[in-house]
Amino acid sequence: PVLHQAAKSLASSQIRQVATVGGNLCTASPSGDVACALVALNATCEVINTEEISRIIPIKEFFISPRKTIMKNDEILRRIIAPLIDKQTNIHSGFIKVGTRRSMECSVVSLAYHICYNSDGIITNAGIAIGAVAPTIRFTEKACSFLIGKNIHSFDKDLKATFSELVLEYASPISDLRASAWYRTEVLKNISKGLFD
Repeated sequence: PVLHQAAKSLASSQIRQVATVGGNLCTASPSGDVACALVALNATCEVINTEEISRIIPIKEFFISPRKTIMKNDEILRRIIAPLIDKQTNIHSGFIKVGTRRSMECSVVSLAYHICYNSDGIITNAGIAIGAVAPTIRFTEKACSFLIGKNIHSFDKDLKATFSELVLEYASPISDLRASAWYRTEVLKNISKGLFD
């Protein structure tokens, strides 16, 4: 669901007909929708150079600064690999995008989440990524670790607040024409808290 929702929110239907997932990643925009979803999924990227030597890079290491990836000048992105989910696993997965208008909009804040839990509601795996609130899309490692072992159906106010604060540790938003740093921080805090409502 996280990847489907992110792809559906990207630009317009006309652009989506010709755009590629690889293009969204290689643009390395801090507000890349599909890229944010793939970071939450803990995907990996295979790049290949002109001598046909390939290497596998975890997607959380793929982006090094705004509009810059870890790829070298003689490399291209060959494929993206997302881990398969066991069909018996329950998932809580989606993409939240906040912008200043409903379509053709770069994210002001985005949050991608992919949480796996067992039949008792105990979280066994979690991927949370944030976009447009730091120089690169960030995987919120501490927030994900915090979720492991918790019951997804029993999040009280204190657990939500702690989770939100851990997500915010990875944000370093700036003020620009679309939103202030304060606004981005408040929105990220609120959507993080609302993940388990």
